[in-house]
Amino acid sequence: MSTGNYQKLAAQYANALWAELSLCVRRVVQSDLQIEWATPAERTQLASISVPITHKLMQDFVAWRRSMLWVAAAFISTHAVLSFFAFQTVQEMLRPMLRPMLDEMYDIEFQLTNSEYQASLKRLRDTSPEVIPREVYRQQQFQAIIGDRNAWVINGLGRILLASTVIAAGMVVFAASYWTNIRASRKWGRMSWLVLVGVPVIVSCLPMTGLMSFDESEEPELSRVIWGFVFALSTLLTIVPKAIAIFPGIIRSCITVKTLLPESAAPGWIAVIMAPLYAVLLLALVGVMNQFQSSVLLFGGVICYIVGSLIYLWSAKEVIRPHAAEQTLTVIRRIRWRSSLFTIVGTVLLLAYIASQPNFRWSDAAIFLSGVGGSVILMTVVASDLIVDLLHVGYQQSCGFSGTDLQAKLDEKYQMLAESGFTASRESMIRKT
Repeated sequence: MSTGNYQKLAAQYANALWAELSLCVRRVVQSDLQIEWATPAERTQLASISVPITHKLMQDFVAWRRSMLWVAAAFISTHAVLSFFAFQTVQEMLRPMLRPMLDEMYDIEFQLTNSEYQASLKRLRDTSPEVIPREVYRQQQFQAIIGDRNAWVINGLGRILLASTVIAAGMVVFAASYWTNIRASRKWGRMSWLVLVGVPVIVSCLPMTGLMSFDESEEPELSRVIWGFVFALSTLLTIVPKAIAIFPGIIRSCITVKTLLPESAAPGWIAVIMAPLYAVLLLALVGVMNQFQSSVLLFGGVICYIVGSLIYLWSAKEVIRPHAAEQTLTVIRRIRWRSSLFTIVGTVLLLAYIASQPNFRWSDAAIFLSGVGGSVILMTVVASDLIVDLLHVGYQQSCGFSGTDLQAKLDEKYQMLAESGFTASRESMIRKT
């Protein structure tokens, strides 16, 4: 094959890759099944599987899942690769932090300063055989602070967390690869989310200081308290981003399912309920972080996230009622973009806050953003699958419940609640009378 043919083939692959990437990003951003449709190739592939999917709306939903899963796989895989190369043992992590303190301890113990170290060391060795080189002193003290068993425990748990991220990334890739096999794709998606979130939660519940030994420490109780604080802080930094990702993921999934099933009010109800819970969690988080380091950028970014979520609560009357399919293009889309605007502004402020930190590194920012972004997108897909399943079960139960004696008793109890003032229906009853 000639060089021209190679270049032509490479250009075709590049164009196809760019078109696929643009399609996936657009579907992730829009997440609206009324305007994002399956491509002709996707429709053909879905119609030719063992259990064909021929309804256009269902094909659109499956195609949306495919793009979401591939983007989630890209984010989580990037997070796993960056975390792998950035992984440090506890020795590599703490040595630079403890070195100034150990040097100060050495100078005090042997009455040396850095300027006279070389000149004094030879004289002190001659008069006091107990004087040891600074590097040896650092190593001894560092070993006493950390301990071999403690380092083994900490490094082992760190490798477990890293392995869970790699495994979760692989599972998401499987979920995206088997996108036409709905059962397999849903199973791999749920398993990946459980590994991604469940393993860190289980590790954080372990009694870390109970697994460590402080016999070599001069102050064992103080060492236990210090290490307990360190593990509590590391747990906060590990768990909180994944916990926060649950709420926007569920809210996004509810609004997406609303565009799939606009006739159902349940997705809107779930979004409205989750919004204030998300806001309370963010307020609690910013309250804790402000005690460590207050920042206008941090506070403003979190406030924008809170306002973005509460927009669904403020627009509850429009979100929770049934809609026709064409209404979602105006009502739901308008509410979603209002919320997205505040989310974008909040993200810009938080990025500015991260970049303003004295020890800022782009690699750390990339690790954090890829982890949070992948968790949110994966949670959106997993929650969408679960919500659709639950809505179907609820719909079947309501159909079987209609016209039964149980419904009559329930209607009577709701009537009593309205008469007692526990529901908003009391005002309408008074107006009727």
